Amino acid sequence: MASSTPSASARFKVLIDSLFDQFGRAFQEAGWSVQREPVGGPEGYVADFVLERKPHRYVAELRVAREARRPELPALLADAYVRAQAGARAHGAKPLAVVGAPAISDEWSAFLADHAARFFGKAAWGIIDGRGRLELHGPGLEGFRRRPRTLPLTPSRQPPDVFSDRGQWMSKILLAPDLPEHLLEAPRGPVSGPSDLAELAEVSVPSASRFLSRLEELRYLNRSNGVTLVRRERYLADWRRASRFVGVERSCRWRGPSRRPFAEVLLEHAEAGFRACFGLFAACERLGLGFVRGAPVHLYVDDSSDLVLERLGLAPASKGERVDLFVREPMFFESIFRGAVERDGVPVADVLQCWLDVADHPVRGAEQAERIWKRVLQPQLIERWA
Repeated sequence: MASSTPSASARFKVLIDSLFDQFGRAFQEAGWSVQREPVGGPEGYVADFVLERKPHRYVAELRVAREARRPELPALLADAYVRAQAGARAHGAKPLAVVGAPAISDEWSAFLADHAARFFGKAAWGIIDGRGRLELHGPGLEGFRRRPRTLPLTPSRQPPDVFSDRGQWMSKILLAPDLPEHLLEAPRGPVSGPSDLAELAEVSVPSASRFLSRLEELRYLNRSNGVTLVRRERYLADWRRASRFVGVERSCRWRGPSRRPFAEVLLEHAEAGFRACFGLFAACERLGLGFVRGAPVHLYVDDSSDLVLERLGLAPASKGERVDLFVREPMFFESIFRGAVERDGVPVADVLQCWLDVADHPVRGAEQAERIWKRVLQPQLIERWA
């Protein structure tokens, strides 16, 4: 006999339909014109919603996560933002990016507010969940503030994310003793417990304690002789899945006719407190692990605003213009910049970061990741512990 319990995919479909209905109904009740049926635009664009109440007009894109967790929620919000921008151009409107989930806590709301402020500037954005929460931010959207009918779990009851920005940095510290210093910049020292890790990582003792306890729950930690990461191959695979790039990537060109050496640009701005480093294939090349010739050049920065690009002698590349390099402003910026190493006076992403970042890149990224794995990570982190 077939089970009468709906499948996970069926329940997710119900959630999506419910959130779309809830979102559209909220605007209708507030007196907005709501178009939810597919609206064709240039190049086949189809908007989720076209919303209008004079003088405001938005194209809204709603993306729904199966649950509120990293990296899915911020990644979906970023995807909604990119598509909403395209829709806004197609329909003469402003973009509104919205992300939904079964339940979104106050902690997640605050996190996404910070994320949106960092990466989306003043663009409109919002969250919606299956418990009635609706929070929208942007001109004309001030009245959309609905609290959930039943509060989600409090942050203290939610297990810590071992692959958060801080978690990735602490992971690098635990692995650092087994990697050469020229491939990973991280403090090296014995870690017998949370206090040692907190001091090395420059985080609070409670944060380090929660991180280690969660690793132990997931069976990735051995405390029999200090603190040691175990089942490393599985751990690295989980880390790779959890750290797919989330953030802003901008195609850029040099201002003017001449191309300046990238190293020269970084050296000029390092003393001003500007954080940047080469990433992906360019970093692999400088670490002596390069494999792909002619790959795109990536530069990580902690601020990708037009003002900073101009300071670097760069400008956003318009459609049809040459692209000299891609500028990335990542979400996991502390782990990236703290772990960066210096090669010829220029900061480049560490070997672990390179492996994580190139793995899913369409330009022979899997081959470059495999080279790093076989030459460094497997012999240093896996085989020595077999």
